[in-house]
Amino acid sequence: FIGNNIINYLGHKFSFHEIEMQSVNIRKIDFSNTDTIIHLAAIVHQKKAIPEELYFKVNSDLAFETALEAKKQGVKHFIFFSTIKVYGDGGYEDTIYNEASDCKPIDPYGKSKLEAEKRILKLSDDKFKVAIIRPSMVYGKGVKANMLMLSKLIEKLPIVPLGGIKNKRSMVSIDNLMLTLEAIIKKKANGIFLACDKHAVSTSELVQELIKVINPQKKMIKLPQFLIILLKLSFPFISRRLFGSFHVDASQTHQNLGIKEKLIPLSVGLKNMFE
Repeated sequence: FIGNNIINYLGHKFSFHEIEMQSVNIRKIDFSNTDTIIHLAAIVHQKKAIPEELYFKVNSDLAFETALEAKKQGVKHFIFFSTIKVYGDGGYEDTIYNEASDCKPIDPYGKSKLEAEKRILKLSDDKFKVAIIRPSMVYGKGVKANMLMLSKLIEKLPIVPLGGIKNKRSMVSIDNLMLTLEAIIKKKANGIFLACDKHAVSTSELVQELIKVINPQKKMIKLPQFLIILLKLSFPFISRRLFGSFHVDASQTHQNLGIKEKLIPLSVGLKNMFE
């Protein structure tokens, strides 16, 4: 999803060469004509349980070995796509995370990405710049997972019972993610960068904006409190996604990269997604 969008958004500005990492021998990759590497290869959340060591083998070992080989071959810039999950999984309290917040991942995905970050950052020096991007939940053309499920739910329900939710969740449109990435490439930036829209939104605000795009005639109502409690007890994973917060403040990243005024709002990002 992200890789295809990188090619679509930035392919006219940069010359890309894609490498499929699953079966390649890293030491045989020729990086001699490469200015920057964008490392996206990873195992993300799986519906079926897989061994924890596989997350670390791919998300940490593979990424580190690629960065190490790139440095040996004289590549100047390595961009590693990490995840906001290095901070944990949010909660029902509105804790705000930034670039300097403590990282406390709770699942193999977040733990393996954080380990990769630490190992790759140790390779950074004046001749080999390392940029870590921690994206919030990404939405845009071709998106799947939670955003796709929510969109389909809104399409099917005659009345959407998700009003009155006052949580705070940060997300990033693919447009704003590409703005962030392009600025990092052009500046040969190094360090940790957060990728998210300018403002966090509640689930109700997100649903309201989705309704405007999908079907403005749809109505949204509040769920009774007893049903919310029942949902939290019976379906804790779904409940955390709907009522929990994961609030990220990326203002420092936006300022450092000079993209603050270029970021598009949620309404435009969703419109672009459905177009």
